[in-house]
Amino acid sequence: MTDPFVRLERSAFRRRFRLSEELRRYVAEKGLAAIRRHAEDFVRDRLAPAHPYNDGRQTPMKGHPVFLAQHATATCCRGCLNRWWHVPVGVPLSPIQQRKVVNLIMAWILRQVFACRRCGACCRIPDGIVRVSEGEISRIAAFLGKDEEAFIAAETELAPDRKGLVLKSRPDGACAYLDGENRCRIHPVKPDKCRTFPYEWMNPDSGRVCPALRDICG
Repeated sequence: MTDPFVRLERSAFRRRFRLSEELRRYVAEKGLAAIRRHAEDFVRDRLAPAHPYNDGRQTPMKGHPVFLAQHATATCCRGCLNRWWHVPVGVPLSPIQQRKVVNLIMAWILRQVFACRRCGACCRIPDGIVRVSEGEISRIAAFLGKDEEAFIAAETELAPDRKGLVLKSRPDGACAYLDGENRCRIHPVKPDKCRTFPYEWMNPDSGRVCPALRDICG
């Protein structure tokens, strides 16, 4: 599946949106949890109804980070939702659809305000696990020049819930592929769980673990 942000960047209109310094400060002051609540409210009230009031013009072009994010992610009106994301018009958005829209909005905002410090903290979480799919195993093994079966036997183990495989960690809990300079040795083929943090997921304590998130989680 194509990364939605790759698609959006192809649009001259969508990629022109950026958060100003003032709106970045607003996110930092309010915290991501509060911004997410704002997004949930806007989506529920202005986008989710089958026939939103003033549809096509219900989302301002400025004034709040969520508004800019909606235009940047084509979630500003039901017409854009239909053209870009094939969401039917004339039908209320389900709770799951609303959550997906909010997740996309928040992922865009995070891309605007988050700057990784290359500290490796997210790769050293005690008891953290990184699940790997068959495709990811194949890509990592090929990148390392190893046979897949040998790679599975030496560098993966059964997940705690016995549903699939996870990458083995060092005895201290750090990822086995983290080098001494906090760089990932398999960065070009790293698993989706690593690639999408923190843009598409984070744990309740991620703000405590990651210094770059600490100031914007609220």
